[in-house]
Amino acid sequence: METYVFEMQNLYIPRDEVYDSDSFPIRIEPIEGVEGFEEERTEDGSKYRTGYWRTAICFIEAEEERARELAECLTYVYSFFQSRDVRWDTYHPEGSPDKVRRMSTYQFPLDNTQMRFVRAVYEGGISWNANIGALVEVALETLDELSEPDRRDVFRNISMFLEAEASNVMALKHTCLWMVLEANANKHYNRTKKTRGETLFDEGEQTRIREFVLDGFEDEFTDAQLRHLRWLLGRNDIYEDSSKVKILDYVEHLDLGFDMDEVEEIVIEARGIRNKVLHHIEEARLKNNNDILVDMRKMVMFVILRELGVEPEWQDRLATPKIFGPESEYE
Repeated sequence: METYVFEMQNLYIPRDEVYDSDSFPIRIEPIEGVEGFEEERTEDGSKYRTGYWRTAICFIEAEEERARELAECLTYVYSFFQSRDVRWDTYHPEGSPDKVRRMSTYQFPLDNTQMRFVRAVYEGGISWNANIGALVEVALETLDELSEPDRRDVFRNISMFLEAEASNVMALKHTCLWMVLEANANKHYNRTKKTRGETLFDEGEQTRIREFVLDGFEDEFTDAQLRHLRWLLGRNDIYEDSSKVKILDYVEHLDLGFDMDEVEEIVIEARGIRNKVLHHIEEARLKNNNDILVDMRKMVMFVILRELGVEPEWQDRLATPKIFGPESEYE
């Protein structure tokens, strides 16, 4: 089996450490100078504050397509856990650096100055390790078990979160974070309540509602208005639970450790801002209340942790900076 070498950028593994996977044919080794990158990237005037810097070499023994798939998973996982754009754009068969392949992977508009979301993993006793390979292993195993569409959904959620992190536009931050919450809640609703037939109205009731409403306005509306009304009544989502109910059900299902009364207040406020932001790009309510973005940010961070297989017992083993927002019993 061929081994492919990926030149990883902005990825931090401590000097003299490696990530040697137990479940996948992956080995990542830091290169000389990685500590300089990690120590200097937040300093004023440092060249490492922005851009892409070769910091590690990743070896994957697999068919080429499978190797690229695993390397892509690594970029999303490390980007989320280390709060910067971790990527690669070249790789080659081991021992054949002249046979370089180039592939343009997704770029997040983040600089390199953020604190790492996960700074270390607890290994027992008094031991904490800044090599978060054990956590990365959990995330890779979780992603590998997903279908391709579900895996792409997780990548989308990480992308939306990191886009929100990078943006200085409050409306964009709100939109990205809300998209993660609402899209995931809709997906959960479709796979649970909707699949079990636990909808607000069954098909017979939906038909009677359509007929009742159309009969009531048939003599009041123009033909154009009636066509629009028929289109509205033909939408399935108007017969479903509200976005608030769906998000609350989803958050409770994930067991994020938040007080659900507080979550409900956050969702109601965020939903109230949504239409103004999406239809008018109006930021007034966001400028007067930046706390809603802080609260949404923390909720989305915890959602993505669960999507990556980080359950409460694992979350308790993570060393993270103080994350402002609703209090969770798992921090």
